Amino acid sequence: MSAPEIVALPVRDGVPMKVKLRWGVREDDLPTLEALHAAAFPVKYNHEYYKWLLSDSCLALIAFTTPKCIASLLGTAESGQSTEIENDTEDCYSDSDVNYDEPTSPYSVMVGFCIGQIAYGRRRDGVLMGTPTGYLGSLAVEKRVQRRGVGEVLLDRFLSYMLFSIPIPPHLFLDYSPPCLRCETLWGFGPTLTAVGAKLSQWWFGKKRSGINDTTETALKYTKSSDTMSSTVNTHGGGGQVGLGEVWLHCLASDTNLLKFYVKRGFTCVFLAKHFYFFDDFYHHGMLLVYRRDAPSTARYDHSSTCTTAPVLTDVVNHKSSIAPGPVNGLKLRRCQAVSLERPEEDDLSVVNIEIPLGTDISSLRQEWNSEWRKDFTQSPKWNFLSGAVVLILEAAASIFCVALFLTYGLWHF
Repeated sequence: MSAPEIVALPVRDGVPMKVKLRWGVREDDLPTLEALHAAAFPVKYNHEYYKWLLSDSCLALIAFTTPKCIASLLGTAESGQSTEIENDTEDCYSDSDVNYDEPTSPYSVMVGFCIGQIAYGRRRDGVLMGTPTGYLGSLAVEKRVQRRGVGEVLLDRFLSYMLFSIPIPPHLFLDYSPPCLRCETLWGFGPTLTAVGAKLSQWWFGKKRSGINDTTETALKYTKSSDTMSSTVNTHGGGGQVGLGEVWLHCLASDTNLLKFYVKRGFTCVFLAKHFYFFDDFYHHGMLLVYRRDAPSTARYDHSSTCTTAPVLTDVVNHKSSIAPGPVNGLKLRRCQAVSLERPEEDDLSVVNIEIPLGTDISSLRQEWNSEWRKDFTQSPKWNFLSGAVVLILEAAASIFCVALFLTYGLWHF
């Protein structure tokens, strides 16, 4: 993460605007963050969520502007619109909500945020992915400064950091195992043997897994991992890697404008999760979107385009193969989400899982991944054949050893 930066946004309605971008949430930011959450999202968050914002696992980028800029924006608005904005903001903000980044800093008004974390995805066949991915949990802009580029610059900086700058140490990969000291020093060939073993494992298990549920209905194909290697085999070195291969997010499937916003900026609609959200006494569908670092350049946002992605977006949303037959069973929303989903009794039981497990719970996730890996490996026909062959070879070797021992002992005795 870099130091705070000042970004000049495009001039609109004759009013220039600058924002200060700062990474990390401070305790005195929480009142304003809570007010912005309440104004932007229908889903309510509990105290644990705001406590989590202060933890190291939270990756938050916050935008501030000056009171003078806010006054200029309100002064240039039409009288009716200005009255509406002031009435709306009076319900959510007070003088105590103003955040002072520094005692002498003019950038004291919080106007937006982008919050995410490192997480792990689960394929629709139930297999937990061993490669970490980025997850964008919430992006919001205060109503008075919307449509001025604040959300776009927040999203751009967040994606740039997650895809190209964030350090990913080896232990964040669920298939990571610490190097053996004896192996590293064995006649000086330890690193070579380790690399050869990793390549053989990658070839063998990648070949075995390549035929498992390889359909277009897979929410996130395992071949689209954060590096060019198979997500099931750890071939990274001791220094880890820099940047993630993908960033996920969920949003309301009915919010067409929000979907267009993300699709125009490089995201792809991957999966329509029925009954993902619950608020206002109703279930609402959610859309899973993914931004892939290795996506073709033609899929990126074209600043000269004007809603050219709308027909494509409609086709994606209405694509039948991407719709689950029922609600998301056993869905694990982010730990700090206040709402817990319960599947209605009348819904279909033939459902699949789409989960974003927490990146902080490494030990239990690694245990689950190792269990699934061993289960897939030991249940394969190839493993049964090889295990039988190994048993026969060992039995033959034991027999030869016994015969040789008997002959040696007999000759020595005579």
